[in-house]
Amino acid sequence: MRLFESKRLLGSFYGDKTMRVSGPSISESSVRGHHTRSDQEQTELNVDFVRQQFPIFSHQDTPLAFFDNAGGTFVPQQVIEATSEFLSLYKVQPYSSNDASQGATTRLEGAIGRMADFINAKHSEVVLGNSTTMNLSMLAQSLRPHFHEGDEIILTEQEHQSNVTFWQRLAEETGAKVVTWPIDGESGQLSLEVFSEQCLSEKTKLCCVTHSSNIVGTVNPIKTIAEKVHAVGGWILVDGVSYAPHHCVDVQALGVDFYVLSLYKIFSTHLGLLYVKESLHNLLENQNLTPLPSAYGCAPQGGQQQNNAMTCAPNYLRIALNPGMTNPELAASMLGMCEYFLLLYQHHFPQEVAIPLSELSSEAFRHRVERVFTLIERYETELSKKFLAYIKDSTLNSMGLRLIGLSITDSSRRSPTFSFRLPERWNGKVLVAQLAEHNIGVSFGSFYAWDCLQALGLPSEGAVLRVSFSHYNHMSDIERLIEALEVYASEQLETA
Repeated sequence: MRLFESKRLLGSFYGDKTMRVSGPSISESSVRGHHTRSDQEQTELNVDFVRQQFPIFSHQDTPLAFFDNAGGTFVPQQVIEATSEFLSLYKVQPYSSNDASQGATTRLEGAIGRMADFINAKHSEVVLGNSTTMNLSMLAQSLRPHFHEGDEIILTEQEHQSNVTFWQRLAEETGAKVVTWPIDGESGQLSLEVFSEQCLSEKTKLCCVTHSSNIVGTVNPIKTIAEKVHAVGGWILVDGVSYAPHHCVDVQALGVDFYVLSLYKIFSTHLGLLYVKESLHNLLENQNLTPLPSAYGCAPQGGQQQNNAMTCAPNYLRIALNPGMTNPELAASMLGMCEYFLLLYQHHFPQEVAIPLSELSSEAFRHRVERVFTLIERYETELSKKFLAYIKDSTLNSMGLRLIGLSITDSSRRSPTFSFRLPERWNGKVLVAQLAEHNIGVSFGSFYAWDCLQALGLPSEGAVLRVSFSHYNHMSDIERLIEALEVYASEQLETA
């Protein structure tokens, strides 16, 4: 019997560490229907339980108060175990017939499939690449034959440079024109009116827009923007890197053509996820080794798979846009991240029967992810309220510390990433170092959002203090940050 057919694997994607079904079997439909709306509204995130899953928070005598989550998050024990188990037992080339390789294939394909479920996409529509930057570079190159002189590419001033550079190069190489969607120089906001009247036209071929800026934090109305872009025959690409760690992504509901996010900012390893709508796969020019698509029995038309000797071989999309192919041990860690979400779901809704990850349908898994993100959003909103209330009435405000973006905590309108203009004479690097002495992690710099900083009238080499929350931050972390900021402010007043 092949390894991927074994009973042990049917019980779990990696070993026997998943939750087991207890009691009589029930249908997934009854599981889904078990909760009422009031059940969800009355449930609060148990942050102490969350923190127990992350080794970092029990590793030091003084717990780390970490607020650089927009740059990358820590990983739970489930991710560590999934990666370790893969390296221990399956660190061989996937898609071959031996047992170890079949085990690697099962985990790699299972991880990609679950990440597709995670954003409500088809398995065939997802690529796990080395990084979001690499994924965007490959996508831009693969679409090059379809851009010509006179075509227009809309880029916003809120973008991370990864969603700027490759499209600028594409325009330079093809004669296409870059159209800038400007932000308000004070608030950093994008205006739909400006977009419709000054940016969008019948020449629009592609619109690149962040779901939530890593500086400004505002959640942009992607569905509305997508409808406007499609109305003129264009494509829309959304950068969800700063949005996805805090909100549940639904590419179908958004109606987007391309979507990117970074998995190392969603409690997993350093890979980037790229979604490409299946109907566009036939447009992608192969960026991988020339013989590979035919070697795997893949054709570009719609990502169709031909019969071949390789078990579960990747489709055309995942070959064409992924030179060197997916790092399987890092991809396998995504199963650990999914197990983590299932663990949170089961802990907060213990009245439900626990179903292993491998036995959940896409719909049932997606349902659990949505409910967990509802808890995360609600909790992070409370963190934001506490922090922004302090900023509003603090010494720092009177000294000139200024929030960039809207001073709101509504999770439907803002992600919990807060950037600040520093008061005059304050040294951001010194402040960050002083906070680090108290095991408090914040960051200061440009965060690769150079166009955004320039539009805000700030020096691009490093100009803003950024505080970004995650659901594993404790309210006591906020209190420690507030106390440390007050100490720094007092010192600045004394030396002024």
